[in-house]
Amino acid sequence: MDIHRHYMLGRRSPRKSSPRDHGHDHRRLPSHPRHTPWAKTQVTTQPAGNVTLIGLDTYYQVNWSTAGYQPGEVDTVDLLGYAVQIRPKLDHFTYVFGDGETFGPTTYLGGVYPTGTITHRYLTAGVNSSRVDTTFGADFRIDGGAWAPIPDTVTVPGPATAVTVRTATARLVNH
Repeated sequence: MDIHRHYMLGRRSPRKSSPRDHGHDHRRLPSHPRHTPWAKTQVTTQPAGNVTLIGLDTYYQVNWSTAGYQPGEVDTVDLLGYAVQIRPKLDHFTYVFGDGETFGPTTYLGGVYPTGTITHRYLTAGVNSSRVDTTFGADFRIDGGAWAPIPDTVTVPGPATAVTVRTATARLVNH
């Protein structure tokens, strides 16, 4: 089930908390035509320029888009007078290298040489469509109450980045 529907679909209208209430049930929220837009991840590689060599460690790094909500940011919507807040959280990344290989699930953002945590070695020359798929979870709360987990996740595929893999030939030259 789409994670957005967990806070958007319900069978009964919400009610204000009474002193006996211990929390809110996300299944009771009314249908609302608003979705929380998730931030997308864009992958960058090193060597710079998304060009690498066969057998060379290629370093991958996740960068968040400026559009949408990143983990930890809060989206607030008014539903029938109730302030409903959604706070995305990272469940995991899956790195897709475009050559049939993947890495994940992991929570590592990767990084640059020499300390980056995500590397890949391509074995053949060509252009590979790499990306990072991000699986989000989320928490919600109503009217400033306690945060509660939404019991589902959603995977958002990142946009493709073309990584060109080239060959190099070493030659000894007598000067």
